[in-house]
Amino acid sequence: MEERQHKNVEACHTKRCSFAVQQRPVYPRMYKTMVVLENGSTITVRLREPRKILKLPVDMSKLSEEERTNLWFQRKGRVKATEEVKLDSTFTSKQYSKFFKS
Repeated sequence: MEERQHKNVEACHTKRCSFAVQQRPVYPRMYKTMVVLENGSTITVRLREPRKILKLPVDMSKLSEEERTNLWFQRKGRVKATEEVKLDSTFTSKQYSKFFKS
């Protein structure tokens, strides 16, 4: 009876671990994936690798000039405004000379 208990303890020692994500070169089943087409419509396809959404690239030659500029601004993102820092030119080192070691 005690031999069985020792076998179970050996199987569940502290060095045992498990992995949250299995990385394998070949997946055994097909996964449903949503594909977003150029016009915004979606279709569901089956792929060998698990993914949620695929977005097909937009053909820039078919877009009007206005749509092209809108897409460019969307991809570019917002430009962060930078504030100019103005330094005070009235700095004199004599004010802080008491803090320096002689």
